[in-house]
Amino acid sequence: MADLASRQTYLPEVNALEGFALLPTLTARGITPGSELFLNWARFEALDVFATADVAACFDDLWYPAADDLDLFDDSARWLLSVRHDGVVSLICDVRFIFRPFSSTSWPLDIT
Repeated sequence: MADLASRQTYLPEVNALEGFALLPTLTARGITPGSELFLNWARFEALDVFATADVAACFDDLWYPAADDLDLFDDSARWLLSVRHDGVVSLICDVRFIFRPFSSTSWPLDIT
């Protein structure tokens, strides 16, 4: 997973501390997320699954500044959006070489 950091693109125009909007951030980059998002708070040891609409509507209730580093992705495993504890947002596209595609019923997560 350490290789993820070397593949990320920082989005300097986006800051989670200043009016962050998940769906516009993704769609501005040509990403249409699936109906569910996987949320990772800690080293991909366990993931939470939420409806994309719920994450978009309640992002501020799911991510806490200063405390949380949060990764979000859908079951396509084609992108991963990271929101750091300081509000910095980054994106990795085409992460299929890191994750094998999976569904919410295929646990544990198979990471290559």
